[in-house]
Amino acid sequence: MQLHALTNADELKIKSLMNNSKIEEALMLIKSIDNLTPDPKLNFIKGVALARNKENIKAIKVFESIVKDFPEHPEAYNNLAVLYAKEGRLDEAIIVLEQAIKTNESYSTAYLNLGDLYSKKAANVYGEVLKIDSKNNIAINKLRLIDEFFNYEPVAMEAKLNKSKINDELKNSKKDEKLLVNEKINEWKDGWQNKNYEQYFNAYSQSFEYPVNMSRNEWKRYRKERIQFKKSIEIKVKDLVIFRKKELYHATFTQEYKSENFSENSSKLLVLSFSKNEWKIIKEISY
Repeated sequence: MQLHALTNADELKIKSLMNNSKIEEALMLIKSIDNLTPDPKLNFIKGVALARNKENIKAIKVFESIVKDFPEHPEAYNNLAVLYAKEGRLDEAIIVLEQAIKTNESYSTAYLNLGDLYSKKAANVYGEVLKIDSKNNIAINKLRLIDEFFNYEPVAMEAKLNKSKINDELKNSKKDEKLLVNEKINEWKDGWQNKNYEQYFNAYSQSFEYPVNMSRNEWKRYRKERIQFKKSIEIKVKDLVIFRKKELYHATFTQEYKSENFSENSSKLLVLSFSKNEWKIIKEISY
């Protein structure tokens, strides 16, 4: 077999295989590609493929090599931290996420994941307190609050909600819930690619978790600046999975983004809550 460097065609084929759950085929194609110099893009794709194939230890080694050779790569740090956390290596995951933030102080995903890990560590500590004193009300209440506010699988946090109010509002909805969520995701996508800012921003709840402590107005200005100067934007939602967890809906999918000078496929998680007779986004994570 002739070995060759990564080409755009190879990259598209690998990502297509992964998007269609043909991970083994994708890994075989990656293995056939021999770069003369270290290629962080190829290694990154390989790490993602191994993680999707549940080969976490191998994926960890790949991302460790990336951050060693290319320490300015925040996404590699983030993925390494997620894998460390899955293996129960929380302290190492926190160190890696802090390094990701040092390389890019605007990388909101790292901040969100870091907050989740600190909360998980706090929960572990309160659990140890209860082993010593099972009636310690302070530890019981703090642990209860963490359980109510945070959810660790997947990496999304769940906001504390008024369940009785939500249930009353849901009873007034005659359409299938998943259909409503799907419609909202399409409105969000169409508003984004058509630069319909009112429609786009209306998809987000007032309680949306804005990155790096932004206010809603600051975040809206930031997003508009990222969108308005693109001549064209095309967004496709692939492999959409919608499921309910407690009073929230989670939507996971592959997002295919394309503008006149940039294209990217990424995995995305949207968390939606029901308010004022419609579902709205309260959390958005790309990974």
